[in-house]
Amino acid sequence: MKTSRFLLYIAVAALAMSSCDKIDADENGNYITFSGVSGQWENGSAVADHTHRVMLEKYTGCHCPNCPRADVTINTEMETFGDKLVVMAIHDGIDRFSEPFAGFADLRSEVGKTWSQYFKIQPQGYPCALLSRQMENGATQYEFPSDDLSNKIQAIIDQEPLVAISVASNRSGNTATITASVEYLDNVPDDLTLTLVVIEDGLHSAQQNGPNVDSNYTHNHVLRSAITDPWGVHVDADGVKGTCSQAKFVFNDIKSEWIAENCHVVAFISKKDTREILNVAECEL
Repeated sequence: MKTSRFLLYIAVAALAMSSCDKIDADENGNYITFSGVSGQWENGSAVADHTHRVMLEKYTGCHCPNCPRADVTINTEMETFGDKLVVMAIHDGIDRFSEPFAGFADLRSEVGKTWSQYFKIQPQGYPCALLSRQMENGATQYEFPSDDLSNKIQAIIDQEPLVAISVASNRSGNTATITASVEYLDNVPDDLTLTLVVIEDGLHSAQQNGPNVDSNYTHNHVLRSAITDPWGVHVDADGVKGTCSQAKFVFNDIKSEWIAENCHVVAFISKKDTREILNVAECEL
């Protein structure tokens, strides 16, 4: 592994181009990171916590009458599993069900739309959930998050993790310095990617709830933005058990409309080819 390998150098011209959302793929087809974020890999220390965590992605929409029922179930799962379960609510903007009510906050995100299209969420309908993007016989496994998912979540937690991950963030104004640490707990021959996103709790906006509209519904775990490219940055490590690598990023695009104290950074490690998530961590922004 190369020490201090730079993921991205941000040119002055690139910083000035506010209309440019992300860098194009390089000559090998790898996406690097969003403009405005610089980072580098370096040799890291062992990750103290080897917990195998599960990421639950709930694809949802403000006009989805059954989605609040899914929130009740998910909240119960969070009480059961604590920090072993990381939840993300994704308003993907694919169809009218995820459009905001007139005069209320728009919770849609471009990264959510990218993921939803890739995983073909729309034919499944809302609410639809993925658990660490698990696959079976080469196919994405979809879940109905109003169902009891405890056994499926526990089954993933019980698997021996291939990698451990931790994330920490230090915010000053609209800039955050984020450090993600990765430790290989076994030999992993696959190319891996690290993805960083921002989620926000405590957003009050209109939501269809059964036959009625709740004009002051509390939306939690809302996906706000990607920090890296939606598909992550290449993990610069040799894949050998015991290897420890650390990535440091500077994120200077914290939006004024976010309540930063309610925001968290979610970091997850995925297989590049299948997008399956090997482990995930979360911290306050």
